[in-house]
Amino acid sequence: FITYYGDNHPVYAGNVVRAMASARDGYNDIVRLFEKETAGLDPKDQSSRDAALAKLFDALDAGCGTGELAYLAAKRGARRVVGVDYSKEAIGAAKKSYALPNLAFECGDVASVRGFFDVICVLGTLEHVDDPLGSLRRFKRMLNPGGSIIVTCPNWSNPRGYMLLMLKYLFDARITLADIHYFTPAEFESFAKKL
Repeated sequence: FITYYGDNHPVYAGNVVRAMASARDGYNDIVRLFEKETAGLDPKDQSSRDAALAKLFDALDAGCGTGELAYLAAKRGARRVVGVDYSKEAIGAAKKSYALPNLAFECGDVASVRGFFDVICVLGTLEHVDDPLGSLRRFKRMLNPGGSIIVTCPNWSNPRGYMLLMLKYLFDARITLADIHYFTPAEFESFAKKL
């Protein structure tokens, strides 16, 4: 299951890049964006979302940032949730903000994570790793049978993305402060075939 968000998303509209531009405040800005999106969820449907989550059992949030998604998964009944992020500051904030017996946060590379998971979430992370296909292959090896990998990342196949990519490739212009890959659905289709 792959979803895309990016500069053409009605809520994010380029804010993810701006939020990540600030090492000190970026995570808070991203959390606020997610709060706006989740505020529109119908509370009457929460029991079905909780029941689906409880069936996931073990979850990994790769690139967990300050840990909100990992915390929500643990709070809603997942048996074990591991959040991992390379940022010491983000993991420090996660540990300070969220504590549950079924929740653990680790600072480091996802390659250091041991175990198998029913779901692996990679939200806004893959575009920042050196070897995205290698990371996806690693995640696949970490899945329990029947498990799922959920990936979101910016989709550069839109008018603004095309213009920025043209600037990057013609003039070597730096078009984001954090992304090292500029994915389109075609790359994800290619990744899926290679997995």
